[in-house]
Amino acid sequence: MGFITRLLGRMFGREQFGRIVLTQDATTQVVGFARRAHPNEFSALLGGSIRDKTLYLTHIIYQHFEATERSATMHIDTPVTAGARGTVHSHPSHDNLPSAADKRFFNKYSMPNFIIAHPYLPSTIACYDGYGRPLSFTLVGKHKTYNR
Repeated sequence: MGFITRLLGRMFGREQFGRIVLTQDATTQVVGFARRAHPNEFSALLGGSIRDKTLYLTHIIYQHFEATERSATMHIDTPVTAGARGTVHSHPSHDNLPSAADKRFFNKYSMPNFIIAHPYLPSTIACYDGYGRPLSFTLVGKHKTYNR
């Protein structure tokens, strides 16, 4: 593991957790950003905390980004992103599977990576690890909890 990877791992808090929860507030923000960005992609970081071996992703950490219909690139501001616990971006298509470029990006940061696909509903959110493998997560809503 290279120096940069170790440094980023420390900065992004690579603590151990066994469960991932995307809260109602975070889900609402993700859906809203994706819909406003359409037909372009959007990209952001997710903030939260780890309690009792559970990663709670509670909000978006907005970073300036450039986007097209095929990609989105964040301009990462390191002091602002020090508390990042995950990433999220949208796919204007109906496909929430990671592309080769997505997998390269995921591999840079050992944290959960979410993709939301058009029509940008909670049911179109998927989560992947640093290698692009699906991760299970829980969406916590006002009245229901959904396990993915």
